[in-house]
Amino acid sequence: MVELEGKSGVRHTFSEANVSAAFGSPEDGDLIVRSVADVLDSVATITEVLALYAKALDVGAREVSLEAPSFDEKAEKIAAEYGVRLRKK
Repeated sequence: MVELEGKSGVRHTFSEANVSAAFGSPEDGDLIVRSVADVLDSVATITEVLALYAKALDVGAREVSLEAPSFDEKAEKIAAEYGVRLRKK
């Protein structure tokens, strides 16, 4: 698990994150969040997709993906609309 602070000041937890320093080292402050992902053990619904998208938006992630055994129809539609990559486990 990876925890990142968003622009809102809220700390978000992700299953995976690809982060690099904008200047110097990550400890210096400014980070570039290249990608974030969450992994679920159950069918992903629209709620999980939207929650992940909101967290990713807050931390400024450039790419977002969600891994689950399967996805319901609404989850697939909203993921396609918002550019969230879906991966089956």
